[in-house]
Amino acid sequence: HPQASGALPMEECGDLTITGSDLKSAKGATLVKSLQTLSEELTNFEQTEEHEGLQSCAEALGDAKLLRHKDPEVKLLTACCVSDVLRIYAPDTPYSPDTLKNVFEVLIQQLNGVRDPKGGSFSRYFYLLERLAMVK
Repeated sequence: HPQASGALPMEECGDLTITGSDLKSAKGATLVKSLQTLSEELTNFEQTEEHEGLQSCAEALGDAKLLRHKDPEVKLLTACCVSDVLRIYAPDTPYSPDTLKNVFEVLIQQLNGVRDPKGGSFSRYFYLLERLAMVK
């Protein structure tokens, strides 16, 4: 994809505007915004064998800093992004067995959110459930 004039080159995440280093350094509202953007971008990623550019983002998402974050919105957005990463990489995974264990623990915890259809984040919880159902 040609870049617009004056655009900065993206770090290795292909068509993604958020990089793994962005996720590692962001805090507070910036982190939430970055995860929202990444979640939207990953939604459109096709399952493919070419995911070299996604690796740094996948690594950052699998880090305990995001998976175990104290902010429930950060944890939910991280889980949504991870569900897309798993879908894109399937049947492979970018995660080690230990990281994968942590990832699945967080995904299972987050699925409790589908119990409250009137909750403000229900659509994200439902998205997570749908994405996990898609991964084979």
